[in-house]
Amino acid sequence: MQASDTTRLSNSGTTDGSTDDHQALYDVLANTRRRHVIRALADDPPCDLGELAEYIAAIENDKPAQQLRSQERKRVYVSLYQSHLQSLADADVIRNDDQEIRPGPTHGICYEAIQRCEYAFSGEQTDTEADESQDDAQSLLERVRTYLGVSA
Repeated sequence: MQASDTTRLSNSGTTDGSTDDHQALYDVLANTRRRHVIRALADDPPCDLGELAEYIAAIENDKPAQQLRSQERKRVYVSLYQSHLQSLADADVIRNDDQEIRPGPTHGICYEAIQRCEYAFSGEQTDTEADESQDDAQSLLERVRTYLGVSA
């Protein structure tokens, strides 16, 4: 299945609950660059493709944006342009009007899922926080299921 063939997630939560609905969300969150885009838009929306590519290249190369080589920026830029932004737009995570990229209707739930997963795997939780995190994860899972129109 091509990235552009993924099922568009319905903002109203009225999808048919098919495997394609789940796969579209999983595909979005499975890729590191896509997660970087989601984080970037949560921190500083909207932005243009060049700014976004520079931000992600700096993270991936573990150096300040001012020290990036043009090839490092270009590699990320091309990848975002040819693949990742369309996949995110197809899943309504972003809105891309070729002038600016901004959060779409499903951005918030994707960003929350990323944050919760990162926290759960960080190892920085106390036992009480881990129990609360488990409850929060269940709550998030229920909201995702509701959003996708899937029963438990």
